Amino acid sequence: MQSYLYIYSVTEGKLKTLESKMLASVKTPDLKSDKCEDYAYFVKNFPAEILAEPFRKEIFENTSGLIEKEMGKYEKAMKKKKS
Repeated sequence: MQSYLYIYSVTEGKLKTLESKMLASVKTPDLKSDKCEDYAYFVKNFPAEILAEPFRKEIFENTSGLIEKEMGKYEKAMKKKKS
């Protein structure tokens, strides 16, 4: 499972990507198979619910880090603007 954040702007009628950031990426452990398995095999061996907590933790940490970074930039710009 992956989650990305994209920030866009529209300038002179054109869409421009200002920033893109991967917020979280988690996967199940690798398992080797010599044949094409059926759906039940994948449900049994790669349960999606085991990814929920690591995904939630990673997305929270990365989102918080992004907010702190951007707020730092904003506060610095506001101090500079007031000077």
